Amino acid sequence: DRVLELRFENKNGVFTLVLEFLPPGNALLLNNAGKIINLLEPKRLSARTLRGGALYEPPPAQFNTRDASEEEIVQQLSLSTKNLVRSLATKLGLGGEYAEECCARNGFPKDAERLSPQELRAVAVGVRELFTITPDACASDAEATPFPFVSKELPEKHPSFSHAIEHVVTLGEDREEEAVVERVAAARRSKAAEVIAQQRAALTALNRSAEENQRKGELLYEHYQAVESLLNEINELRKHHDWKTIKERLKGRAQIDEAKGCVTIDLE
Repeated sequence: DRVLELRFENKNGVFTLVLEFLPPGNALLLNNAGKIINLLEPKRLSARTLRGGALYEPPPAQFNTRDASEEEIVQQLSLSTKNLVRSLATKLGLGGEYAEECCARNGFPKDAERLSPQELRAVAVGVRELFTITPDACASDAEATPFPFVSKELPEKHPSFSHAIEHVVTLGEDREEEAVVERVAAARRSKAAEVIAQQRAALTALNRSAEENQRKGELLYEHYQAVESLLNEINELRKHHDWKTIKERLKGRAQIDEAKGCVTIDLE
């Protein structure tokens, strides 16, 4: 149940790769004698031990619904404490989709928790009929089934179930590739938008600075004689006085930062 075996052969012999998909899952490499050469996760379970050098033991066999008789199916269902659809999914191992389809195909009340012997037998007949349906694979863009389901609409016909699965997987890969391309394009658009926003902000700042500098130039031109006179006065004072004295004499007319060699004049 949910175990895949892949056999390989080379000059050293025959090897088997066992993939166990039932939770928690495992992968084991066996030699020709069935002994474990290596494995993903050594485990000691109630029914078996998985370790290097030990003989591989498969998981305990589950109820084989495909080969079971109507009586055996009835008995298995009668032991369940769950509703019908859950019993079909877990006790008989049909899984959720096929349990839903069995109920829909036969008109069974999927939420029913107590069924009479006659109802249980009708369910058993419906379950066995699932395994006799002629394969007629169907698919949509997202899923595939080996035959048409009455519980869902899958419009596309395919020559085989494998072909239908390939169709779904290929579309999924294409969609993922398109999604990756779109994510990359979106990231580039976002980066470009960020660069454009930064450039616009820089241009706005440059325009503002240009306007301010133009106004400063206009003010200097308008007050050229006063500015020139003040600078000449400062140069003359520097010949005979320190900065402290110069600041006191020019108080209210100019601000002086001797460390930066900067003279600030209010021309407004």
